[in-house]
Amino acid sequence: ANLNASGQTGVPSGGLVLSATENSALVSAGFVQISSTLTTTTWQPRSTANQTPPSGRVNTTGVWTGTELLVWGGIQTDSTVLRSGGRYNSASNAWTDITFSGAPGARYNQTAVFSGTEMIIWGGVNNSNNRLNDGGRYSSDSNTWTVMTTANAPLARYSHTAVWTGTEMIVWGGSGTSSALNTGARYNPSTDTWTATNVTGAPPARLGHTAIWTGSEMIVWGGIGSGGGVSFYDGGRYNPTTNTWTSISSTGHPSGRNNHTSLWTGNEMIIWGGEGSNGLLNTGGLYNPTTDVWRPMYDVSAPIGRIHHTAVWTGSEMIIWGGDSNDGYSNDGGRYNSTTNTWTSVPADLPQRRAYHVAAWAGSKMIIWGGLSSGGATNLIETFDYTPSRLLYLYQRP
Repeated sequence: ANLNASGQTGVPSGGLVLSATENSALVSAGFVQISSTLTTTTWQPRSTANQTPPSGRVNTTGVWTGTELLVWGGIQTDSTVLRSGGRYNSASNAWTDITFSGAPGARYNQTAVFSGTEMIIWGGVNNSNNRLNDGGRYSSDSNTWTVMTTANAPLARYSHTAVWTGTEMIVWGGSGTSSALNTGARYNPSTDTWTATNVTGAPPARLGHTAIWTGSEMIVWGGIGSGGGVSFYDGGRYNPTTNTWTSISSTGHPSGRNNHTSLWTGNEMIIWGGEGSNGLLNTGGLYNPTTDVWRPMYDVSAPIGRIHHTAVWTGSEMIIWGGDSNDGYSNDGGRYNSTTNTWTSVPADLPQRRAYHVAAWAGSKMIIWGGLSSGGATNLIETFDYTPSRLLYLYQRP
């Protein structure tokens, strides 16, 4: 429609258009599909001599704003706990410091969510090894921090999860001052208030679990209890509107695990990787909350099992990369298509092997930053992006 609209630059006879789909709208506009092409998979180093990325760190947080990757907090190999961060703009390939003024105290193992206008940091551990129950809200537009109230905030913790609902951040689980927790709370930045989540019906206390937001519910799954032992293979669905929990089917679930990754596809939660009772896992599963049904994930051609890796959702695929595997730190991964239930390898090309890095999907490519080098000796600061191959359809105007 835009190609034919008034005021648009028209495509002349013989002109070509590439489409990500077999596009009936282009056919209706008079174009003819003449072929298709598979683009090349590429890794690109994005670091330059004049860049000033944040200092290297692990157990940090990274959120994608739609235009920038925001990184904040973490701990270095010399045990220095950080109260700093940076903003990476993919379009300009430039890092900008996040201001110290008004920032929360130094911490690692905190959570971060992006509200649409602010990055919200909460919890974690400080340089005295104390658990924290405070945080801060950072606006990248103004490069300013806003203090969060601690009135009615959840108990101090780390290794918890946090999701953004569209209006609130929900914090749940994690490790408190003496044991794992099954408590949480909802934070509303508009009113700067906390509301406790219902404990009735909540899953047992845990850390090392994951949580995703479906659009109406938070789903938590997996993890491990205070004393270690057997990892959980259960979870729960929390509805903030009714402040109630619903159990998740145990039929066909993946094996118990902790330190795995999970993503929301738009209709299913994907669980993958992590550590179970028999070691590192390269298996997973897909859960549909509408039907309360699990379906198995095809594991042929899946990457080897790992923890401390990253996972991003592209809109059609999950991309797993890096992490700590039985072969040591990794610089490979895989692309999982949930529609076809198939894996495509991500080549071990660039960057170097690492774990504990951050990753974000930037619309057409995955950005990775930082992490710990193989052997755990060096905090890394290089930035890379990965563009997966895509099937594009070629249309021509007669």
